[in-house]
Amino acid sequence: MKDKVLFKLFTGCDIKDEAELYDFVSERVFPNHPESRNRLVQQFEQRERLGSALISEHAVLPHAESDFIKESKVLVLQIKNSIPVWGGTPVAIRLAVVILLKEDEQFDVKKRISSFTRMLADEDLLEQLFEAEEDEFYQIIKMEE
Repeated sequence: MKDKVLFKLFTGCDIKDEAELYDFVSERVFPNHPESRNRLVQQFEQRERLGSALISEHAVLPHAESDFIKESKVLVLQIKNSIPVWGGTPVAIRLAVVILLKEDEQFDVKKRISSFTRMLADEDLLEQLFEAEEDEFYQIIKMEE
C-alpha cells in the first residue's frame, strides 16, 4: 500500500478537546454512516479508558481496530491551537496521529504502520511533524522499501 493512500495529513485543525478530535476523525472516515461514526468514537473512548493515548506532552496516538473499518489509515492532524487537556492531564497537544486498522489487515500494512509509530519516539521527528507541509510530511515518513 502506497504511503499517500495509507497516510493522510490534515493541517490547521481547529480542535479544542478529545471529543472534537474523535468527531473530526469519524466524520472524515465515515461521512455518510452515522452508526459507524458513533461506533468509532465509542471505540476511541474505550481505548482511552484502558490507557492514555498520550505519547508526549504535545502528541497523542488514538487508535482503533475493528471489523467495521474497511480500509486501514493513519491520519495525522496538526492542531491549530493546541488542546490544553487530554484525559484530565494538562498538556499542549499539537499533533494527533490516529491509527485506524481494519480487522485481519495484511502483514505488510501492519509492518508499515508499526515502523511509522516507532519513528514517533524521535522528538526531533515529532517537532518536524508539528509544522510539516504535505510534501515535507511524505518525505519525513518515507522509508526504504
